[in-house]
This record gives sequence, C-alpha cells and structure tokens, in this order.
Amino acid sequence: MAVALGFYWAGHLMDLMAAIGRLGLGCEPGGVLPGWAWQQGGMLGLVALKVFGAAITGWVFWRLRGRLAALMVVCLLSVVLLYAGSLNLLALLEALRG
Repeated sequence: MAVALGFYWAGHLMDLMAAIGRLGLGCEPGGVLPGWAWQQGGMLGLVALKVFGAAITGWVFWRLRGRLAALMVVCLLSVVLLYAGSLNLLALLEALRG
C-alpha cells in the first residue's frame, strides 16, 4: 500500500507541475477546482488545493489499507493519475515547442 500511495502522490506532483507550467505560459490551470483555487488564492491556493487533496485521499486509503479492494483502487488510481500527469506534461512540452 505504501508503494501504491507513493506512486499516487507522484501523480499528484506531476499534475501540479503541469498546472504550474501552464500558468507560466499564461494559460489557466486545467479543471474547475484548480481554476477556482488559482482565482481565489493564486499560486498558494493552487498548491494548497493539490496538497490537501493528495493528503486527504492518501489518508483515507491508508486507513483502508487492510482491504484488498482498497489496494486495488489505489493501484488503479495511481496508474490513471500517472497517465494523466504524463499527458499534461506532454501537452505542456508541445506548447513550449511552439
């Protein structure tokens, strides 16, 4: 479970880096909640939202660590989040190229 949560948090970090990169290009961060956090609190609000979301879901999954279904859900979410973070970073690289 600890390894799955590590990959899950790495996906959250990738998504945060992609959102910060989009902001550096003058674009809005993707998604409704990140956009709202950016408008209300700027960079600190965006980072706080991402960290809070990762911490709360990580805590819930850690509390459910004895259940096989919880482990499978965390592994699935880790893969999805890493995939989404990779796509966001690739889109950012494309925007940087031109």
